[in-house]
Amino acid sequence: MNDLEQFFSHLGFVCIKMTLKGHGKQIERVSSKHWINDIVSAYQQIPEDAPKFFCGFSIGCLAHHAASRQHNLNWSFSWYFSPALYLRWPVYLLKIPAIFPELKLPSFAHKDYRAHRWLPCRYYRGLFDLNRQVDMSQQSNIHILMSPKDEVISYKKTSLNLPDQLKFTNIRLTKMNTKDSYHLTVPYKILVKKDIEMLESSIRDDLKKITS
Repeated sequence: MNDLEQFFSHLGFVCIKMTLKGHGKQIERVSSKHWINDIVSAYQQIPEDAPKFFCGFSIGCLAHHAASRQHNLNWSFSWYFSPALYLRWPVYLLKIPAIFPELKLPSFAHKDYRAHRWLPCRYYRGLFDLNRQVDMSQQSNIHILMSPKDEVISYKKTSLNLPDQLKFTNIRLTKMNTKDSYHLTVPYKILVKKDIEMLESSIRDDLKKITS
């Protein structure tokens, strides 16, 4: 997130950097409701008359999606990086141990942005709770950026589930190329150089369309 925070700051944005409950240094008793409340709390910190933009990753995008629908949050535009909208089938196997919320499993996240080495299964339960609520039919003004190599989410499923919405709403899907099959298209160190340039250029294009 730091790379993009610096990028948006250079563009003149005032950034509110938030971390979902339980994704910091401390393992906490969390649920999908906590993450939805985190998004609402961040939204309420933005002045009422200011345009509101969201940039998030993975579960954060799911929490944003659910919070926006449940609390009627009005965003000018959102960027979803590797959103956990449509998961690869092996991920659903985690539903089995998720029956036991306190059971701890090793984190599969890349070491450079892994918050914890072991995660209680209640985290995965929260993921599946949010994933069940996905309904892109009422969404608009979203740019989804993800890699076909992503080990957690499916680019193919995402592209197949979005076409109908793409015809009627401002939803874009951009393919990113990562050096390996890591989840999340950032930090920049796991992107190929041309895609870093393309990423920043596409965000500038989004902003031009919004403000024109």
